[in-house]
Amino acid sequence: MPQRVANVSVTVYPEGKRKVVAAGETYNFTKEDIAALTALDPNALRKPVNETLPEEADNDGSVKKNQGEGADKIDTTSKDSDLTPAEKAAQTRAANKKAKEDEDKSSDDSEQL
Repeated sequence: MPQRVANVSVTVYPEGKRKVVAAGETYNFTKEDIAALTALDPNALRKPVNETLPEEADNDGSVKKNQGEGADKIDTTSKDSDLTPAEKAAQTRAANKKAKEDEDKSSDDSEQL
Protein backbone atom coordinates (compact mmCIF):
# COMPACT_ATOMS: atom_id res chain seq x y z
CA MET A 1 0.00 0.00 0.00
CA PRO A 2 1.37 3.41 -0.93
CA GLN A 3 2.15 5.86 1.85
CA ARG A 4 0.62 9.30 1.45
CA VAL A 5 0.30 12.38 3.64
CA ALA A 6 -3.21 13.76 3.99
CA ASN A 7 -3.45 17.48 3.24
CA VAL A 8 -6.98 17.48 4.66
CA SER A 9 -8.72 15.29 7.20
CA VAL A 10 -10.06 12.16 5.48
CA THR A 11 -12.00 9.11 6.61
CA VAL A 12 -11.25 5.67 5.20
CA TYR A 13 -12.67 2.25 6.03
CA PRO A 14 -9.86 -0.33 5.99
CA GLU A 15 -11.27 -3.83 6.57
CA GLY A 16 -14.64 -2.30 7.44
CA LYS A 17 -13.30 -0.24 10.36
CA ARG A 18 -13.58 3.55 10.34
CA LYS A 19 -10.22 5.37 10.39
CA VAL A 20 -9.89 9.16 10.42
CA VAL A 21 -6.59 10.36 8.97
CA ALA A 22 -5.84 13.87 10.23
CA ALA A 23 -4.33 16.54 8.01
CA GLY A 24 -0.56 16.16 7.98
CA GLU A 25 -0.69 12.51 9.04
CA THR A 26 1.08 9.81 7.03
CA TYR A 27 -1.00 6.73 6.26
CA ASN A 28 -0.76 3.61 4.09
CA PHE A 29 -3.71 4.17 1.74
CA THR A 30 -4.95 1.55 -0.70
CA LYS A 31 -4.79 2.34 -4.40
CA GLU A 32 -8.59 2.49 -4.41
CA ASP A 33 -8.59 5.02 -1.54
CA ILE A 34 -6.06 7.19 -3.37
CA ALA A 35 -8.09 7.08 -6.58
CA ALA A 36 -11.33 7.96 -4.78
CA LEU A 37 -9.79 10.79 -2.73
CA THR A 38 -7.94 12.37 -5.64
CA ALA A 39 -11.14 12.22 -7.71
CA LEU A 40 -12.87 14.28 -5.00
CA ASP A 41 -9.95 16.63 -4.40
CA PRO A 42 -6.73 16.34 -6.42
CA ASN A 43 -4.81 18.05 -3.58
CA ALA A 44 -6.19 15.86 -0.76
CA LEU A 45 -3.06 13.68 -0.63
CA ARG A 46 0.60 14.12 -1.36
CA LYS A 47 3.61 11.87 -1.48
CA PRO A 48 5.70 11.95 1.67
CA VAL A 49 8.91 13.93 1.63
CA ASN A 50 11.73 13.01 3.98
CA GLU A 51 10.17 15.10 6.75
CA THR A 52 11.20 13.10 9.81
CA LEU A 53 13.17 10.06 10.83
CA PRO A 54 12.33 6.84 8.94
CA GLU A 55 8.89 5.51 9.69
CA GLU A 56 7.45 2.04 10.00
CA ALA A 57 3.88 1.06 9.16
CA ASP A 58 1.80 -0.37 11.97
CA ASN A 59 -0.51 -3.33 11.35
CA ASP A 60 -3.58 -1.08 11.18
CA GLY A 61 -2.05 0.96 8.35
CA SER A 62 -1.14 3.95 10.47
CA VAL A 63 2.48 4.98 10.62
CA LYS A 64 4.55 5.17 13.77
CA LYS A 65 7.68 7.28 13.91
CA ASN A 66 10.93 5.40 14.39
CA GLN A 67 12.59 6.86 17.47
CA GLY A 68 16.08 5.94 16.27
CA GLU A 69 19.34 6.13 18.17
CA GLY A 70 19.65 9.14 20.45
CA ALA A 71 15.94 9.94 20.31
CA ASP A 72 15.86 10.11 24.11
CA LYS A 73 18.21 13.11 23.89
CA ILE A 74 15.84 15.14 21.72
CA ASP A 75 14.25 18.08 23.55
CA THR A 76 10.50 17.63 23.14
CA THR A 77 9.54 20.38 25.57
CA SER A 78 9.64 23.06 22.87
CA LYS A 79 6.41 24.97 22.50
CA ASP A 80 6.98 25.24 18.72
CA SER A 81 5.31 21.86 18.23
CA ASP A 82 2.17 23.21 19.92
CA LEU A 83 1.87 26.10 17.46
CA THR A 84 -0.51 26.10 14.54
CA PRO A 85 0.96 26.65 11.06
CA ALA A 86 -0.44 30.20 11.10
CA GLU A 87 1.29 30.94 14.41
CA LYS A 88 4.57 29.50 13.12
CA ALA A 89 4.28 31.65 10.00
CA ALA A 90 3.62 34.74 12.12
CA GLN A 91 6.70 33.98 14.23
CA THR A 92 8.80 33.54 11.10
CA ARG A 93 7.57 36.83 9.66
CA ALA A 94 8.33 38.63 12.93
CA ALA A 95 11.82 37.11 13.10
CA ASN A 96 12.52 38.05 9.47
CA LYS A 97 11.29 41.60 10.07
CA LYS A 98 13.49 41.95 13.16
CA ALA A 99 16.52 40.58 11.29
CA LYS A 100 15.93 43.07 8.46
CA GLU A 101 15.58 45.95 10.92
CA ASP A 102 18.80 44.89 12.69
CA GLU A 103 20.58 44.67 9.33
CA ASP A 104 19.33 48.10 8.28
CA LYS A 105 20.35 49.56 11.64
CA SER A 106 23.85 48.10 11.43
CA SER A 107 24.31 49.36 7.87
CA ASP A 108 23.16 52.86 8.96
CA ASP A 109 25.69 52.79 11.83
CA SER A 110 28.54 51.80 9.51
CA GLU A 111 27.66 54.60 7.06
CA GLN A 112 27.89 57.19 9.85
CA LEU A 113 31.48 56.23 10.64
